[in-house]
Amino acid sequence: APGFPETHADIIYTNFDVDAEVATNCINICNKLGLRFAGLDILFGDEYDKYIYGEINPCPGLNNFNNLRPDINLPDKILKSLLEI
Repeated sequence: APGFPETHADIIYTNFDVDAEVATNCINICNKLGLRFAGLDILFGDEYDKYIYGEINPCPGLNNFNNLRPDINLPDKILKSLLEI
């Protein structure tokens, strides 16, 4: 969704379907670090052969999420997930 303001470099947030390999890798990374909730930066595009896993944010900034997916109540989902621990 180009055009959303961001304070970092020229980042463009877009929706995409996460394939099973990426989802499994993200879960494994979080488990190894003992994180129940995190944001993982995943780089992909024509210049990459595979996904590149960037930094891991245990307190991710979610300010653009509502712009991309206003149909999902993310804070509610996060709280419910954390309460299931």
